[in-house]
Amino acid sequence: MDNWKDINRPDIKGYFGEKVTLKQVHETYLSQPELFLYAQSLDRHIDKLESLIEKAIIEAKIEALQELRALRRERAIKFQKNITDDLILEKLEQLKKQA
Repeated sequence: MDNWKDINRPDIKGYFGEKVTLKQVHETYLSQPELFLYAQSLDRHIDKLESLIEKAIIEAKIEALQELRALRRERAIKFQKNITDDLILEKLEQLKKQA
């Protein structure tokens, strides 16, 4: 579930030619501010999505933990009831033998 963290964001240099330097990429952005603003907006959107994913994962883990606790309580109550029933039956058998 947490594997999405292993995915790296694309490197902008990968979208330019092999021999393009980081300085040339930067100059391209400076000459086209709309491109920079678009990339910046996409980056903020990705940050928001990652935040939502993280929140959803935490909420799912909390919900699963609560379900496990409820199941454990239910089993403990059932176990206690079975022990009580067994003790009552054992006591009844003892009383029958005494009678």
